[in-house]
Amino acid sequence: LREINAQKFKEYAINRKASHTPCREVTLIDSSPWPECTIPPPLSPGTVHLWAIAVDSDQDTGIGTALLSEGEQQRAVRFQKEGDRKRYTVARYTLRVLLGHYLEQDAKSIKMVRSDAGKLHLADNPGAIDFSITHTGLCIVLAFGRELQVGVDIERCDRTGRFEALAKRFFHPYERDSIAALPETEQGVAFLSCWNAKEAVLKGLGTGIQSRLDAFTVTIPLTNTPSPVHFQSDTPTASWSVCAFTPMTNYIGALAVDRQDYSVDTFFYQT
Repeated sequence: LREINAQKFKEYAINRKASHTPCREVTLIDSSPWPECTIPPPLSPGTVHLWAIAVDSDQDTGIGTALLSEGEQQRAVRFQKEGDRKRYTVARYTLRVLLGHYLEQDAKSIKMVRSDAGKLHLADNPGAIDFSITHTGLCIVLAFGRELQVGVDIERCDRTGRFEALAKRFFHPYERDSIAALPETEQGVAFLSCWNAKEAVLKGLGTGIQSRLDAFTVTIPLTNTPSPVHFQSDTPTASWSVCAFTPMTNYIGALAVDRQDYSVDTFFYQT
């Protein structure tokens, strides 16, 4: 469900003036433009910071590449398409800059490793801050949490095509029936929103998309109010919840957190 060759769209704030001051806090996830920021406020326990980044197709990523680790630079070079390479570079550069602020550490010196299931985490102090990355098209979203686990996923919401076969193959019967009960004009977005939510949960758990998507259910339709995730068996010790958000025009996202009670601050990072 990833569009590698997404058409360029008119994304929010691509030409807006960058802000270099701390941002105001936002407690609700909604469709309002997220405040611009480059210096994050302190990340308090029980709070999630969501960052949206618009990838400028004309952007020079040379400075960003210099901040990446040797392994990240090698991976960036392996991308055959310039758009994929630029998206990866901007995502990793911004991740390092923001982690540097949160950890009060030099961004380039931060060491990250992947778990056996593929989840990226801090090598030296994996429990200090949990984070999740998602990107598609010209949109990148990063999620950070302290003393909690997070997972995030985004999709373009202007895609067309039939989804019934995928829903039948991957979704729980409750989710399929809930989507089918909606007006036909709303079913496509509801399917993408459900897929969003499931990927976000799996990213938060660190199990990856190889896990069964019908092993748990999410609320349909998904809203910006956190709703519980219901696991069919082998229930995790944490009480996971998931909610929807809109980072930019033509994109929808889902945030999964390993608790029900938390607050969310949203920011737009101007590269």
